[in-house]
Amino acid sequence: NLSEADFDKLDAEWKALIDKGQAALTEARERKEAAKREFLDFEGEQDTVIAAERASLFDAQARRDQWSWVPFYNTMLEEEVAATQEKLDGAVEELESKRRQSIVKIADAESDIGIAQSDLERGYSMKYSAIKIRREYKTGRSKELLADAQAAVRQAEVAYTGGKKEKAMQILEKAQETFDALAIFPDSKASAMSIPGRLYDLQKCIDTGAEYR
Repeated sequence: NLSEADFDKLDAEWKALIDKGQAALTEARERKEAAKREFLDFEGEQDTVIAAERASLFDAQARRDQWSWVPFYNTMLEEEVAATQEKLDGAVEELESKRRQSIVKIADAESDIGIAQSDLERGYSMKYSAIKIRREYKTGRSKELLADAQAAVRQAEVAYTGGKKEKAMQILEKAQETFDALAIFPDSKASAMSIPGRLYDLQKCIDTGAEYR
């Protein structure tokens, strides 16, 4: 038989898994967005750098073409073009390197998002299973308690009608925990065929010494 402690343990397990999954999911999503923002900010700045280097390269190439006929000076201009091209290539590579790093960071975050979502799914699955188990257990337990309550009332009625008032009172007192669990109490407005109605009539007879009908 399951106890309330068993249900509390099940509840603690699914709650812990859901809390863990939710925290991990939030962190991973924030990390993914941070990686995207970081790259976009860098890309904006680097695009400006690349544009400036391309302009410098265009100017250097124009000077080289204009003064290529001048000995020695044309060599210096070729070196300037090469150096500017190298700076441009470096700026482009830096952007692409940052892009590759961002792709890895985003992929890692997405992987963690998937793991967190799986934890959440398992947690909610455990939650609904626990709720179902608790409901089915309580339904079955209520049926058992109801049968016990009915039996106790019958025994008390038999005892009282047989002139054993004290025994009837003992039976009802012993069954009080069962009545409490089912929220059953003597009720003058209840049907005389129901447990609350029968309890009311029986208790009234016990209190007054009247004959139980």
